[in-house]
Amino acid sequence: MVFVCRLLAAFAALDCLVLGFWAIVQPNGLFALLDCAPPHDAFLWSVFGYLSLANAGCLAAAAARPLEFSGFALVPWVGRLLSCALWMWLLGQGRVALASEPLWGLLAHDAFWLVALTVFLVPQFIARRR
Repeated sequence: MVFVCRLLAAFAALDCLVLGFWAIVQPNGLFALLDCAPPHDAFLWSVFGYLSLANAGCLAAAAARPLEFSGFALVPWVGRLLSCALWMWLLGQGRVALASEPLWGLLAHDAFWLVALTVFLVPQFIARRR
């Protein structure tokens, strides 16, 4: 079970690395994906990229030593939860016309990792309680 948890955390860290580098290298990539013009505060997407790299570090620590550092996975778990809320808000509000297919894809991606991180965290929590 520890191997599966390590593998899950390692893949989640890799996903955060890819997302972080994409946001830093292609600061207008998200807006191109959503088929909209970048807003005046689009630099926040690059800031999000650096935060995603920090999440990758937390997940790498959790993958290396899951029993000791599994709590670090709560940081990206909260980030994915907030991302899911953001994508659902953008899908539900009608003030900004955005392509809905990419939003559904982004929501599914973050929801998948939210569930995967929950699957990682629950056994670690149970193991600590024993």
